[in-house]
Amino acid sequence: MKRIAIVILTLISVSTPAQTTFKAYVNESVVGETERFRITFEANDRWSDFHPPDFGPFRVVGGPSQQQSTNIVNGSMSTTFSYSYILQPTQTGTFTIGPARARLEGEARKTNAVEIKVVPQAEKPRDSNDPYAIAERSNILRVFVSKRDVYVGEPITVTYKLYYAGQIRNYTGQTPNLNGFFKEEIELKNQREERENYNGKLFNVATLKKYVLIPQKTGELEIDAFVLDLETAVPTRQRDFFGRPVYQNVSYTAKSPVVKVDVAALPAAGRPSNFSGAVGEYSFEVSLIDTSVTADESATLTVDVSGIGNLKLFELPEPEIPSSIEAYDPKYSERISPNSRGLQGSRKNEYLLIPRFNGAYKIPEMTFSYFDTRNSEYVQLESPQFTLKVTGGSEDPSGVSSVGGVGQRGREGVDYLNEDILFIKTELGRTVDPSGGFRTGVMRWLAYVIGLLAFAGAMIWRRRKADEAADVAGQKRRKARKLATKRLAEAKKKLDAGAHREFYEEIARALEGYVRDKLQMDLAGLGLDRVLDELGNHGASGEQQARVKELWDTASFARYAPSGGAASEERHYRETLELITELEDVLK
Repeated sequence: MKRIAIVILTLISVSTPAQTTFKAYVNESVVGETERFRITFEANDRWSDFHPPDFGPFRVVGGPSQQQSTNIVNGSMSTTFSYSYILQPTQTGTFTIGPARARLEGEARKTNAVEIKVVPQAEKPRDSNDPYAIAERSNILRVFVSKRDVYVGEPITVTYKLYYAGQIRNYTGQTPNLNGFFKEEIELKNQREERENYNGKLFNVATLKKYVLIPQKTGELEIDAFVLDLETAVPTRQRDFFGRPVYQNVSYTAKSPVVKVDVAALPAAGRPSNFSGAVGEYSFEVSLIDTSVTADESATLTVDVSGIGNLKLFELPEPEIPSSIEAYDPKYSERISPNSRGLQGSRKNEYLLIPRFNGAYKIPEMTFSYFDTRNSEYVQLESPQFTLKVTGGSEDPSGVSSVGGVGQRGREGVDYLNEDILFIKTELGRTVDPSGGFRTGVMRWLAYVIGLLAFAGAMIWRRRKADEAADVAGQKRRKARKLATKRLAEAKKKLDAGAHREFYEEIARALEGYVRDKLQMDLAGLGLDRVLDELGNHGASGEQQARVKELWDTASFARYAPSGGAASEERHYRETLELITELEDVLK
């Protein structure tokens, strides 16, 4: 009877299928903030429709890798299927990785959740001979900041250096998050390997990155850690045939410390009314090429700012051109390079001026203001006044003296005053010969034709002006569109040239310049939220404020990201053009 029971139990154990399992586990539940760990999702049956969990504050640095293994124990065969990921913490604390999901035997299943504790590296106990401990001691990422107490708009330099004592096989870096800063990378040329004693140990030193950072808002700003994933060779306790140490390749992540910078607002006392946010040390030059020209001949007015500081982040002063001179949109050029003191170089606007009438036209003096961080004071520079003498043409039909574009009218000058017929000038004392004048029929008919054409042209011009005056909304829209197009002229040039980063710099500059001029306030010490509130106070809708924020953020971050392509940049250009056009219509 006992023998029969044993046989029955054996048959039951053979015929009963093993229970299907689906689980998650990690190789370490407590890790240092620079350590990597492996998470594995495993089942004892084939699965389909696998969905990994959201890894939250952990970065995937490897995987997924798929594996199938078969074991035979005491004649019994079992097979496991697994997915593995290599994860890297991005912050300290205790975190839960949720369950993965898949279908096993046609049924929806999920794994258990996994809890991971991430501690500062110094708190993670480790065997001194552990390969990761050796990699940590042998590879140190340091950050050097030129200044930690600055004004808004004052450049600082940030340098990242790797101190390493072993062999580096390969490495990739992740640019730190630099919210609140304008960033320009300094090109590293002709680097030589250096050696330096740090904490009593001799290291090789490599400079990885160097940036000029310009704070754009006040308060305590953080320069996040630079993360470097590297593969390094570390010695083990094993020896080869000749007694030399055997090296093991270890994947290790080095992180620089987070740095805090205190940013103060620019002082309100002594701030000039024309201050546009320039911070640094600058010179200002305005020149007029060809001060004496004939009518319809061009002259060039050049406005040039050169120096060092936040050179890309403010508007150049604009000249006041007399109304009797045609002035075209300026040709913009710049020569700027970042260095350890900031953005150095020059920016220039060239205005093409074409006078149509005789006279002496005055172009008033111009002023440019900047904040000098060395002396903590505002400096105002002034250009001379210029006079453009024009000869060889007709007199200004308005009868206005051309000195400065505003002056005394002639003795018989008459205002238009919406009259259809102007004053007709007579010449007293002159005797007219009735038989003189148009002696030939050709000349007489030619005069008639010219007169009729002039009359028809005048009537068409009057009708067009009347239609435009009646279409007030359309006229305002066209004027706003023209202003927006002018604001974005440089952005359009960069767009056409395919210059991704420069395009978004010009978008940001155009938005900032337009808002500053429209609100008539300095934005240098204001946060974006305050600017949006001010736009709302001046008539912008909530939807328009949201679009300003979206475009501002896009312009701030897109210039440091890979290009989204010409279509994306064209769309952002159109959106900015439409937004400025709309704001021009509603802002009071």
